[in-house]
Amino acid sequence: MRRTLSLGVAFPLVLYLASTLGYVSAYSRVTFAKSAFLLQYRGGIYRYRILGTDAVLAVNYLVQHLGFNLATIPIDSLPFSSAYDLFTALVVLNGIAFVGFTVLLYVVTARDHHWVVSYLVLVALAIASAYVVTPYDDLSYLLLAALVLSGLADRPWSWPACLVLAAVGTADRESLFLGVAALAAILLSRSGAPVGIPDYEHRSAGRHDRLVASTLAAIVGSVGTYFAVRILYADPTDHASFWQTLAFKANLTPSSLIAVIMVLLGGAVLVAELPRFGDRTGTLAARYHRATLYFWILSVPYLFVTVIGGSWFEAPRLLLPLGICQYLLRWSADTPVSGGAAEGSGPPSIPSGITP
Repeated sequence: MRRTLSLGVAFPLVLYLASTLGYVSAYSRVTFAKSAFLLQYRGGIYRYRILGTDAVLAVNYLVQHLGFNLATIPIDSLPFSSAYDLFTALVVLNGIAFVGFTVLLYVVTARDHHWVVSYLVLVALAIASAYVVTPYDDLSYLLLAALVLSGLADRPWSWPACLVLAAVGTADRESLFLGVAALAAILLSRSGAPVGIPDYEHRSAGRHDRLVASTLAAIVGSVGTYFAVRILYADPTDHASFWQTLAFKANLTPSSLIAVIMVLLGGAVLVAELPRFGDRTGTLAARYHRATLYFWILSVPYLFVTVIGGSWFEAPRLLLPLGICQYLLRWSADTPVSGGAAEGSGPPSIPSGITP
């Protein structure tokens, strides 16, 4: 419990508060004003990311009712600081979502000391991506991780949880599809029984069926919500698209290229710090590499949209969901030896009492 509170809660919270209250994002601060916020997130491609936007407005109503206001020195020093009326709501909502994300990852993965370093690298990358402040990114990280972990939990509630999380997560940000791709990749990578594990097929049949059900539920929830939101929130007068939101030349500025380099370096560090495999047969490593291959193939549409239509200055927040999925793919390949289970018998179980 002490380690969970320190590394799962206190350490990420300190980083979050230091990065949030210590400076104000020059890139995003205009959207701290409610009028600009609504103009930005109620139009164009952002209109379909309804969950985070509505949640910020709800939290803002609550904090205003309570008279709670984070009047920080960086905010007070800005011109027209009184206009940044959503700053407190953004800090509160994103902070709760971010700590929820770190607690979930720590409790499920990093309680094993072999995972602590890679967990801390992922937390640092998430903090680094926050120089672009949005109402939905931190919430999307939480929902993405919860979706994949629920699908791997091997519980009767796994597929209903995946259905709900996929629907809710897609209404927050389209990057939730990467979690669906991760589940599908894990499922595809587990065809066939590992060599040297007696009765593997018999013992894993139920787990495989539940993973199939969870993956199908995630597909139905995400695809159904994606089209439903676009039908319900469509605006025929708004012709904005990914390819019209940003001039391509803006992606060739030094700041955008530095952001891309930062992502590449951060991704290399994350992959390098993922725990090594200890099984002699190499079964777990092979399963991980297969899952990685399938995942990146399934992620090509997301990468295409990101490269063609995304703002490369925002590369860390755009590509962090890929890093989260890669982390969880590696974790899913591990099998702790407990209760007499044979090594390689399947994915680690989420501790009892933990419900993402």
